[in-house]
Amino acid sequence: MCNRKLTCSCQESLFEGLPCRHELSVYVKTTQGIDALNIHPRWTKDYFAASILFCENSEESKSFQNHQTSQITTLRSIENDVSQTIKVFINFFLKC
Repeated sequence: MCNRKLTCSCQESLFEGLPCRHELSVYVKTTQGIDALNIHPRWTKDYFAASILFCENSEESKSFQNHQTSQITTLRSIENDVSQTIKVFINFFLKC
């Protein structure tokens, strides 16, 4: 422990910005406060604010939201297709 922060010799937390499995293990076993973990500010909820990224009514924001909506629709379609395929396989194998 350095400066009341958990550190590990694997240095994975320095590279990723998130605690490594070794630090998490020590954290769980010793029940220390969350501030003992090395969490890069990039991974905190306060790092990004929607108002900083996009103006709420800007064209860029609307375009981004439309893109996200289309991606979600595509993923749901793929999920339904996969679900149907799995059902067909299960029915096939149950009949054998």
